[in-house]
Amino acid sequence: MKIDAISIFATVHSTEDPEKVAFAISTMIPFEFEIETSKAQGHFGNPMMFLEVNFRKKREIKEFWNNFMELISDQREILLEELEQRIDEDGFLHIRVDKQSAFLGKVKLVRGGGCDNNKG
Repeated sequence: MKIDAISIFATVHSTEDPEKVAFAISTMIPFEFEIETSKAQGHFGNPMMFLEVNFRKKREIKEFWNNFMELISDQREILLEELEQRIDEDGFLHIRVDKQSAFLGKVKLVRGGGCDNNKG
């Protein structure tokens, strides 16, 4: 599997602290990076924010992937077994992690909402 780029997305709901969500993202990235932010409104008009990190350099992709695989060491086999199902028709690999766990320094794979979305 060849990865050409990695994007990390996180939704910040009005009840969440954007700095804490940004910190949760930072626990997965072992090098300096910039977070792009954008604002939006939820279905009921509630304020939301989106955080996004992108990298395309081969060194950064490799460093992120190796670090991520180490962080999910106890779940690595699950990810590898589900790899084909997690790659969409455009070749994007989707990995979702729990924001709260990431904030506490423990990256936990999850399915469904309430999590960051890594797209490689």
